[in-house]
Amino acid sequence: MSDINHILVIKYSYSLNNEPELEPILTALERRLGGERRPYAGRKGAIDLVTFLELVIGIVTTATLGKVLESYFSGLLRTEEAKLIGQQHRTIIKQCLRNVEKGLQEIVIEIKDWLKLEVVFPHISGKEQLLAIQFQLGRTTCYIVLNQPHITEEALDTLPNAIIRVIRLITEIGIPQDATVVQLYFDPKSGDWRYLLAPTIEGFGHFIDRVIDIRTGQCIIISSADNFIKFADITPDDGFKFLVDPFRYHDKRILKDKS
Repeated sequence: MSDINHILVIKYSYSLNNEPELEPILTALERRLGGERRPYAGRKGAIDLVTFLELVIGIVTTATLGKVLESYFSGLLRTEEAKLIGQQHRTIIKQCLRNVEKGLQEIVIEIKDWLKLEVVFPHISGKEQLLAIQFQLGRTTCYIVLNQPHITEEALDTLPNAIIRVIRLITEIGIPQDATVVQLYFDPKSGDWRYLLAPTIEGFGHFIDRVIDIRTGQCIIISSADNFIKFADITPDDGFKFLVDPFRYHDKRILKDKS
């Protein structure tokens, strides 16, 4: 495990078959950030994201932080309890969040330097595979796709602060109970990591049918795959870059219409 700013740990998750191809980036990241390799032989899951490398980031929680702080950073503090936190604990939490953000900035700098080498990402079924960050806060797992559409160098610069905003949203305001897998999405219209894509249980079988505005905590309901495609401004080549591929059934319908 790495020790980034004494508060973050990294695990590198990838297919064992891809290790030879990933060796240069894994070696570079380990040298600068530390971390632990966690290759897998096979993988199955309900989400459509197709990654070739995930940086699984954990926030270190120890007894020395105290029970309230440990609960906060484990995502176990209920929103009602979060509102009652005393000023002393709030001050310590803010300092911890600043340390988390600083650690995330170190990670993003390394990723940006690697991406500047104009990496050619591997493809599967003709679609680009993904470099992603994953972190977990309590029952919620959050993915960030770093080669999603519309990502710029400036967007990566603002990512650490956006992750802090997500942590505060989940812990201090709360999100729907069934939003256990979400994706942080960069919105090109506002130029901000503004939304959490948070499909409902039903949505996971069809399309991303719910979005949470990080600025307000408001849930926005998406009524169809076509509407999500317009919302995200994407093409079929981007389908694997989302928790639920919005073209999964859309493509089949088009083929049927053409026959």
